[in-house]
Amino acid sequence: MTSDLPDRLGSVGRETICYGDIELFILRNPEKGERNVIIATVNFRNLKGRPEGANGTRFFMHSDNQQVYCSITYILALAYADNAFESNEITSGLVLGLKVPKRLHTLPIPWKEEMKDVPIFRRMRRSASGIDVHPTLPMTYRTGNNALQRLGEVAGYRHSI
Repeated sequence: MTSDLPDRLGSVGRETICYGDIELFILRNPEKGERNVIIATVNFRNLKGRPEGANGTRFFMHSDNQQVYCSITYILALAYADNAFESNEITSGLVLGLKVPKRLHTLPIPWKEEMKDVPIFRRMRRSASGIDVHPTLPMTYRTGNNALQRLGEVAGYRHSI
């Protein structure tokens, strides 16, 4: 998501997380017979509106056995919908079943070059066929925050999220 402020100032920059900011790979599980682990590292370029303070800040996450709570599951789902993987052969079943070659410790899952500057979370728009996702404009902070607030209300949280 991106702040509403750059929209008002007319700035066109990468104030949001794009596919190229995420490195996705599979880590071989050291436990023999156990499923490999999907790992993502997110490179933050803009923390709290301070792009100069974000250089080198990386967030590391790994897949969770409970898929409904797994952030990587959501990244994978959005990437499938956007056809963002370099290989057109990648499917949801294939990613979870990929094996890391014995000569490697990790297996990268690269993005298409043209998708690296595309925001992961984008604005919705009305089109002739209904509502779809804008191909390039990032979701605003306000939109994401309103959705999160609504989710908290629907879930029955006493205090706002």
